[in-house]
Amino acid sequence: MDIVFNPCEPLVLDVVPKDPALLADIESAAALWNALLQARLTVAATQDAPILPIEFEDASPISFGQYDDEAARIYVNQNLNSEKRTISAAHEIGHAFGLFHVDGQKRSSVMNRGNLTVPPNEQDGQDVGALWGQCL
Repeated sequence: MDIVFNPCEPLVLDVVPKDPALLADIESAAALWNALLQARLTVAATQDAPILPIEFEDASPISFGQYDDEAARIYVNQNLNSEKRTISAAHEIGHAFGLFHVDGQKRSSVMNRGNLTVPPNEQDGQDVGALWGQCL
């Protein structure tokens, strides 16, 4: 991965477009990681915090999201329902933390390829902790 973010440092998730429903989905995705890791994700601007843009776009039904690690930008399919957009965004945020896909045959993870139902879990938190240490 070219650009990754430390979840223990403040990080602003900048939602594009500024639609209230999409903003709520990203707030929910951030809350999942914040509760698990004591991460510091927010959608409110914070001084001196890096910004991770999250863009919602029309995409094919089999394309859920993508983390562009060269541009440090997340794309999410806006045609998914709210719950699926939240999980897709949480998955892509996991990539932004430096996580890779986890084989679904080995364990259930937010990082399973094509995941739209499994939120970040304790093992995902341990994987992040192995990269960054535990957030205080």
